[in-house]
Amino acid sequence: MRKIILSALFVALLLMLVSCSGKTNPIFIGGNEEAFENVYEVTGENGKQSFEYEITLTNTIAITGYTGSFERHPVVIPDKIDGIEVTEIGPKAFYYDNSITSVTIPDTVTTIGAWAFAGCSYLDAVEIPDSVTAVGDGAFYKCTALPRVSLPESLGEINNYVFYGCETLETIEIPESVEAIGDSAFWNCSSLTSVSGMQGIKSIGAYAFNSCTSLAEIAIPSATEEIGEHAFNSCEALVIKVIAGSFAETYVLSYGYNYTK
Repeated sequence: MRKIILSALFVALLLMLVSCSGKTNPIFIGGNEEAFENVYEVTGENGKQSFEYEITLTNTIAITGYTGSFERHPVVIPDKIDGIEVTEIGPKAFYYDNSITSVTIPDTVTTIGAWAFAGCSYLDAVEIPDSVTAVGDGAFYKCTALPRVSLPESLGEINNYVFYGCETLETIEIPESVEAIGDSAFWNCSSLTSVSGMQGIKSIGAYAFNSCTSLAEIAIPSATEEIGEHAFNSCEALVIKVIAGSFAETYVLSYGYNYTK
């Protein structure tokens, strides 16, 4: 009984200390450290901008959320907060934020999380530095005002749904470092007229270029060994350039796509 009373007193004292401090420290559960969320505020000509962030287990910073002014404005993501490098833009950090028009990402960032800028319908410019090695699923999903993106040479894969529904995207150059294009990566990019630099591509996902109605030509290299189902469906104007005897030639013949050698 005495042990139960002492335990209850300890819990009550802990709760009182937390409520008096006005904030909580990181909670450790099962030996794993939970990240501690903070807010970094910048006030300038575009009003007050608040970046929510967490300190990762590698002692760097991941941006986890954002709140800006109601007026449409550009965003410059800081390279450091309190002397700690910003290395990640976390999943859904700017999810469906219709106030941002452009984003400048610092060269400290290595990862753009899944759905990070999804639904940012007024985003018309983004600068992705060469430091970025991973862009998560749906990162620019339905960014319907984005006409072009320059992908860094450090990127190894274009993940699923990354540019899905980017209706004004006109051109894309695939760096040689990219070996895979994910499922539905460019689905319904209806203004896309040019896809270049496919030399390193080994696999193309299902529905990758589905409904790219303005795309007239794409070249698939001999290195491509896998193409998912219906990768080029509803691309009425498209002629696919293939290498004789390649997997790509077998694929286009099986689907009845227009092609040339």
